Amino acid sequence: MLRRVAPPLLALLAACQGYNFNPVGQCVIQPASQKVTLGGYDTADILFVVDDSGSMAGEQSMLAQNFDQFVGQIAQANKDRVARGLTPLDFHLAVTTSSIFENDWVANCAQASSGALTCGYVDILTGQPASYSCDTAGEPCGQLVTQYYGFQGANQGCLPGVSTEGSPYPAGDFVASAGNPKVIHFTKDLAWDTWGTSAQDPRLTTAVAQFRANVQVGTCGSGQEQHLQAARLALEKALRQNGLAQPADVSPTEWPHAGARLAVVWMGDEDDCSNPPDPLKGIVMTTTTPGADACMADEALPPAQRKMFPLQEFVDYLTGLGRPLVAGFIYSATCSLSGTTNVCRASLCSCPAGSDAQCSGKSTGTRFQDLAAALAQKGVPVVEDSVCDADFASTLRSIADLVKPVNQLQLPTQPAAGEVTVLRIVRSDGSVRKTCSGPSASGDWWFTDCSDPADQPIAGTSSCIAINHQTGNCEANPGESYLAEYLGMVPAGGCASAQECATALGGRVEQWSCQVPTGAARGTCLCNTSP
Repeated sequence: MLRRVAPPLLALLAACQGYNFNPVGQCVIQPASQKVTLGGYDTADILFVVDDSGSMAGEQSMLAQNFDQFVGQIAQANKDRVARGLTPLDFHLAVTTSSIFENDWVANCAQASSGALTCGYVDILTGQPASYSCDTAGEPCGQLVTQYYGFQGANQGCLPGVSTEGSPYPAGDFVASAGNPKVIHFTKDLAWDTWGTSAQDPRLTTAVAQFRANVQVGTCGSGQEQHLQAARLALEKALRQNGLAQPADVSPTEWPHAGARLAVVWMGDEDDCSNPPDPLKGIVMTTTTPGADACMADEALPPAQRKMFPLQEFVDYLTGLGRPLVAGFIYSATCSLSGTTNVCRASLCSCPAGSDAQCSGKSTGTRFQDLAAALAQKGVPVVEDSVCDADFASTLRSIADLVKPVNQLQLPTQPAAGEVTVLRIVRSDGSVRKTCSGPSASGDWWFTDCSDPADQPIAGTSSCIAINHQTGNCEANPGESYLAEYLGMVPAGGCASAQECATALGGRVEQWSCQVPTGAARGTCLCNTSP
């Protein structure tokens, strides 16, 4: 099974959950005082991008069946928060599919009787002759299909899900099962403490059932899966960017929410093939064998020759939205079983006998894997898992953990000692609501190794503070701030420059000077009286 969250786990989470470090005071008073304001982290907007091609029935069913694992994680967090007098979390779920278009090979560019180079073919949808001009004899000609078709033909036996014969591919539009809303809202006012009981809030029961239906999008979609572009289009439409918009039955206020964390979760058993919607310049599906199709051939080309959209475009777009971002990837990679090669698990694995009966990865998710690594490099918390798990219970729990509050705060410098470190919760008006006890393993907070996902207390200090949620005494609500006041660690052996003082002790360079005695290599940090 793949790594759950890219290390250092909690340091990444802190960077992505709306914490903003703003120095307060002058160095003569508090050399390394830091104010950490919590953004709207109690709300998460979650987008599921689900492959709706012909091989996805089993995976969609398992995702739906195990969705209660996701809700259970949030429900427990909300029970704990309410018991401590804190604001519950809420989250808002939307679904789209990987279908944008299918560029089917219909002919090769050839010279017509008129002498012009044309792509002449029989239209797949209408059965009527059609043609368009082309530039190079022998180049493959495609037909862009942008709608569901062939339910009684090539796709006979597919599961319609959210589609109907002749309806357009979603191309980023939110989708829903008939009669369901396209955004499912799990709000703060739900009776979260009833989850899993015989008296469960019927609103919870209804919301879970609606999502389970919505995520079973069907198997009649495009075989040229464009997972990443579908996510980008969905976000552009939701944010009303580039003249795009979600359908009229999705209110602009429904999704996304201002200041909310954004989570994007992709699930597919073939790799991404996001490419331009051009029957000649895009990827024409001259070969469609899973794992060896035209998309895989394009991916094997040198970067400058590929037609697929570069991954960096998606990295830049997602991280440039100015929203706290987390990402989940459920995809497949290659492993071997009994001397044969099966594409079934997302990392080193033992392919269980019979696993293909319910789900089977059709091509290695290289672009999924590379995007996950690139986002993690940017500090985005990432969950990666296998499309061929026996169920998605642990995966959904891990994704739920990404949208919960963090346990750890990361300071810009290391305190000199716990005795000179104070952690307070400050109201929006600047008044102190709570002084948290610590640092101590039995207190409200302690110092921890920034790379330790278990948040264990350490001797001495570090630049990472772990919040003890067991006591419930040091919980800040959205709009409140954690104020860490401390004296920074003096540079070992003294300083050589004001920059070293600011780096170690906090504040601005101009607030410090480094006094080096004549003949000495290093000196003492002094706070300037007129910074």
